Amino acid sequence: MSGLFDDMTAEQKTLMDLLEPLNVKARYPASRAEIGRMMTKAFCESLVESTTEKQKWIRQRLLNM
Repeated sequence: MSGLFDDMTAEQKTLMDLLEPLNVKARYPASRAEIGRMMTKAFCESLVESTTEKQKWIRQRLLNM
């Protein structure tokens, strides 16, 4: 509804594609083992950094609306 998705770069959209299924899978016990295997320290650090940058971008965009 905000129109932010249309303003996202391809990299930002890829991050969203990565985060969305993690959110759903984390809710179901059968998927937790699968998530645990892919959550290496390096992967998690990269994910946190990317998500933090994305959050700042969203906040800035919303403040400028």
